[in-house]
Amino acid sequence: MNRRALVIAAVISLAISPLVPAARPAVAADPTATATTPTAGTAAQFRQDFGLDSDATTVQQSLADAAGFPDTRFGVPLTAAEGAEMSRRIAVQQNATPAAEWAAGQPGFGGWYIDQLNGGMPVVLTTGDPGAFGRGFGQHLGGPAAYQVAAVPNTQAQLQALEDGIWADRADLAAGGIDVEGVSLDVPANVVRVEVAGLTDSAASALAARYGAVEAVENTPAEADSCSRTNCPPAKGGIQIIDVQHTAYWCTLGFNAKYYASPNAGLILTAGHCLKEGVSVSDSWKHVSTTLGHGVTALWGPTYDTGLITRGSTSGDQNLVYWSSASDIPHVVAIASLSGMPVGTAACRSGARSGYFCGKVTAIEATKDVDGVTVQHMWVEDFDASPGDSGAPVGLETAAGRLLAYGTHSDSTSLDPTNPRTAGESGWFMPIVYSAQAYAGGANRFIVCTLASC
Repeated sequence: MNRRALVIAAVISLAISPLVPAARPAVAADPTATATTPTAGTAAQFRQDFGLDSDATTVQQSLADAAGFPDTRFGVPLTAAEGAEMSRRIAVQQNATPAAEWAAGQPGFGGWYIDQLNGGMPVVLTTGDPGAFGRGFGQHLGGPAAYQVAAVPNTQAQLQALEDGIWADRADLAAGGIDVEGVSLDVPANVVRVEVAGLTDSAASALAARYGAVEAVENTPAEADSCSRTNCPPAKGGIQIIDVQHTAYWCTLGFNAKYYASPNAGLILTAGHCLKEGVSVSDSWKHVSTTLGHGVTALWGPTYDTGLITRGSTSGDQNLVYWSSASDIPHVVAIASLSGMPVGTAACRSGARSGYFCGKVTAIEATKDVDGVTVQHMWVEDFDASPGDSGAPVGLETAAGRLLAYGTHSDSTSLDPTNPRTAGESGWFMPIVYSAQAYAGGANRFIVCTLASC
């Protein structure tokens, strides 16, 4: 049964002229082993996710015909027309973000998402009058776009409170035989998604009876613990960083940053567990043989998974990220707001081990058990990662050389380690907004570099 049919009472389409296109912890592993070459499964899954032609013949042709499918910005080959369509959708989403931020401050806000199977259509949810809410949404659009408004029974605030309550009840639920491993907001379905290890029909029924607006799903097992990602100085996002005191342990540099109050004091933003799981927070970190700096602080639960490493002076631009390849190293030009990363939005990750993969956000405000530690406020995407990708930058190249930064990779499932785009796999990332919030007002307050001079 279509889950949305259970929760959406009405949908009103307000059409306006569409916009014209303009880990987990590191392990001792071969750092040169990457999975950046798209496979038929990778290409087919991406195409299905975004409503593009996923016929087997088209998929095979895309892998063999570089001239006919020249656009590889999203990690899989697309035609020029498909690439232009993806660019149009990105522009529509960016134009809709100011309206979504307005909507988030209104009573009855149920969240919003991007319907990629409907041409990247923004959909905003409300418990109030869809007509009135839609008119207000339209008045705050940053540019012309078609969008939809849907009536739902639950506000996003109500679902977040329910999510927190379910997570707080874990011990009680476990005593009753229900092993909850994670919770997140499924915005399109207007429910809390509850991940349960060994899910049974009776457990799903018990959760529904106790909490109401929930969807129980089976928890998937966690993964085992020229210029290239392993040799591409100076410091930039997406490259390998190695713990000097434990050289078998490595992660990925997320983004260059700096202390808010000390412009000349460079920092590296990565995952907090990279600095704490089996190593010392104050360890030194290097790229190739060059020491970058030492760990300053790290939070790995109960709320955040974020860490800071000192960074010496960097020659050249300081807001770069090693993205899809050595010939694609864009500048970070902006940080996405929480409202700017709805369910359905396109997202890409650049990991030191897995390489470059793209998909879309499937849930927000997730709380998850990461190696026995509770981490909150994570966004979920529909592609996996490999050991060594922890801390990797997640974002979206909105135009050639211009990167909108989302966050840093934290955790993932591992159903098929050879293909991070296998259906059913997921990754979790910590939004930069929450990483910055973790240190707001304190001595470690920082900002991510969005200017070349930082």
